[in-house]
Amino acid sequence: MSIERHPELIEAAAKLMQQECIIEPLDALRRAAKRLGIKPVNLPKCDAVRTALSARLLLFDPHLSKRIADMRYAALEAMVFLTEFQPRAVGGVVAGNAPKGSPIQIECRAEHPDQVQKRLEELSIPAQQRQLLKPDWHKTWFEFKAGDFNFELHPLTLQERGCKANLSAGADKLRELIRVSG
Repeated sequence: MSIERHPELIEAAAKLMQQECIIEPLDALRRAAKRLGIKPVNLPKCDAVRTALSARLLLFDPHLSKRIADMRYAALEAMVFLTEFQPRAVGGVVAGNAPKGSPIQIECRAEHPDQVQKRLEELSIPAQQRQLLKPDWHKTWFEFKAGDFNFELHPLTLQERGCKANLSAGADKLRELIRVSG
């Protein structure tokens, strides 16, 4: 059977995203493929996993709309403190399919992650710096808790690019999403 017509793989990936708070659909697809004994070649589109995740959340999370609205308000408040870095909310908080317990993700533009770290220190926000080091790639981000929510703050350097436009929102778009869903 072709992996592209593998609904079990798509559903397993959506379930992993929901239950284990996996942020990236591609990561969930790879893990699901491994658990199902499927070689991770020609994986289904990430949009199929996002759609399946949205359906699961609607079924299993009766307070989804309120929780997403609360997350969007919290993202907007955090973005105010980071204005100098042109912050953008990304991922599940924008798409409206953030699983319970998943962090609010914010991307910001900075020439170097140290600039963002300095700003967090100025604001007395106790953030943990995280790094992913690969031979040809280095990624730094910051994790912190504010109120009831966990945040991930991802500084984007000039070489990095952000999420697709429909999974990213500046302050104005986030306000519009809050207005429409509220």
